[in-house]
Amino acid sequence: MDRLTVAGTIGGDVVYVSDHTAQMRADHVDGSVQHVHPNRTTYRPTAGEAFASWLVGLLYALVALGLITLAAGLLVPRQLTRVTDRLRAAPWRAALVGFVTAVAAPLALLLLLVTVIGAPLALTGLLVLLVLTLAAFPYGAFMIGRLILRGRRGPVVTALLGGAVLVVALHIPVLGVLVTVVTIVLGLGAQLLDIADARPWDRAGRRTDVRGGEGIPATPGGAGRI
Repeated sequence: MDRLTVAGTIGGDVVYVSDHTAQMRADHVDGSVQHVHPNRTTYRPTAGEAFASWLVGLLYALVALGLITLAAGLLVPRQLTRVTDRLRAAPWRAALVGFVTAVAAPLALLLLLVTVIGAPLALTGLLVLLVLTLAAFPYGAFMIGRLILRGRRGPVVTALLGGAVLVVALHIPVLGVLVTVVTIVLGLGAQLLDIADARPWDRAGRRTDVRGGEGIPATPGGAGRI
């Protein structure tokens, strides 16, 4: 309580809970006055409760990422294989591209967002960046599974095993932060390298006829000249 006002006389004892001492005349209270300070003790969970909470979070993450990796292994196994092939072939290049993107892209999008003309483009770019960042975890899980199984199992088993290992690593203190950063950086880089290699915006210009192992640019009519 912040303020206590006594009007008249109290014919018994007074017990009040407050951080402040009440100002009252002694002749207004026939009994005793007891001041109780509020209990400010912050509840701290026991070691068992903390472990149980960590275990529940781990199980939830296992189920969630397990479902995502299962869906990816069933629906887009070729995409998983292609992107992780890119990562295996050039890990340092993927790391460099992913790091530059993770640092520069948010700053560039923020600058666009403060302008009226660039705001829609910034929101679109933010959505794309968010999707690529989240997709880095299924790709990371599949990559871990491939490193463990070395191609001896199908994409579904590979994705599920890698996802389980990734989730456990993410829930280990300190190590989880490092694993998160590495997964996002490498996943972003591998996806962007795959997109740059595919060049979906220039499919017509990349149509080629092959002879003797060489790609021949297509003519406007669709047939390459040899």
